[in-house]
Amino acid sequence: MAGNGQEGRFAVLRYAGAFIAFMVGSGFATGQEVMQYYVAFGYGGFAAALLAFALLACAGVRIVAAAHRERFAPGEVYAYYCGHALGRFFDYFSTLAVYLSFVVILAGAGAILEQQCGLPRALGVLAGAALSCLTVLGGFGRMVRVIGRAGPAVIAMVLLVGAGGLIGATDGVAAAAQAAPAMDLLRAADHWPLSAVSYAGISMIWLTGFLSQMGATAPSQTAVRRGVLLGMAVFFAAVALVTAALLANLDAVRGAQAPMLALARRLHPAVAALFTAAICTGIYTASVPLLWSVTARVAPEGSGRGRLAVPLAAGLAAAAALALPFDRLVNVVYVLCGYIGFFLCLAVLWRDAAALLRRRRARRCAH
Repeated sequence: MAGNGQEGRFAVLRYAGAFIAFMVGSGFATGQEVMQYYVAFGYGGFAAALLAFALLACAGVRIVAAAHRERFAPGEVYAYYCGHALGRFFDYFSTLAVYLSFVVILAGAGAILEQQCGLPRALGVLAGAALSCLTVLGGFGRMVRVIGRAGPAVIAMVLLVGAGGLIGATDGVAAAAQAAPAMDLLRAADHWPLSAVSYAGISMIWLTGFLSQMGATAPSQTAVRRGVLLGMAVFFAAVALVTAALLANLDAVRGAQAPMLALARRLHPAVAALFTAAICTGIYTASVPLLWSVTARVAPEGSGRGRLAVPLAAGLAAAAALALPFDRLVNVVYVLCGYIGFFLCLAVLWRDAAALLRRRRARRCAH
C-alpha cells in the first residue's frame, strides 16, 4: 500500500510537470507573454492572472475527468463538449491555432539566440524544429516523460530570476503598477478582464487535446486531476512572481523581445547565460506537445503517414517563424485565437454545469 501511495505521488508530480512544461513556452519563459497579458495592466494584471487561473482550473479538471471516463480518441473531446457541428469547427480551429502557436514558439527560439548570443535567428528556429520533431516521433508516452522532467527545472529557473529581480526593487512594483496602464506598451487587450479571457482561451486551445489524451491514458483519474491542479497552481504562482519582477524593473525590460532575459542580464551575465539555457529548454518542452497535437490529428501516431507528417509540419512552421517577428506573432496569434478559444472554455463549463443540475434533479425525484 505504501508503494502504491508513493507511486501515486510520483504520478501526480509527473502530470503536474507535464502541464507546467506545456505552459512554459517561449512566450512565458521570455516574459513577452507576461508583459502583454499582465504587466501592461499594472495591478489589474494580478487580477487577470487570478481570473485566468480560476477559468482554466475549472475547465481543465473537467476535461481530464471526462477523458478518463469516456476514453476519448484524439479529437473526440470537442464533439463531446460542443456537439457534432461546433465540435468539428473547434477540432479544426484548434489544430490550426495550435500549429500557429508552434510557429510562435519557434520564432521565440530564434529571438532568444539572437538577443543573448548574437547568433542568426535561423539557428534557433531550425534547432527547435528539429528537436521537437525527433521527440514527437518517439511517441506520446515518451514525450510526457521527457517534458515532465524538464518542466519543473525551467519553472524553477524562471522563479529564481523573478525573485532576483524583486530583491531590492520591491518599491518599484507599486510605482510601475500605477504607471503601466498609461504607458505605450504592447498589450493583449484594452482591459484586464478581456486579457484574462483571451489567455484562458488560448490556453484552452493549447491544452484541450493534450489534457484529454492525458486523462484518457492515465491509470488513475485522481492522480491526473491532482497533477493538473498542482501544475496550474504552480504555473500561475510563477506568473504572479514574474509580473511583479517585470513591473519592478519596467524601465529596463520594456521594449525587449525577451524581457526576462533582459532582467537576467541585469542581475549578472552568468545568470543570463543560465537563463538562456532554461528558456531554450522551456521552448523545447512547450513546442513538443504542440507539434504532437497537430500531427496526431493528421495521421495516427507511429504510422507511415505520421512519420512523414511530423517533419513536414516542423519544416513548414520553421519557414513561417523565420518570416515574422516574435513579439507581433505573440500579440496577433495568441490574442485572436484566445477570444475564440474562450468559447470552448465556456462550452466545457456549461456542459458540466448542466450535467450536475440534471443529476441533482434526478436525486430529488428519486427521493
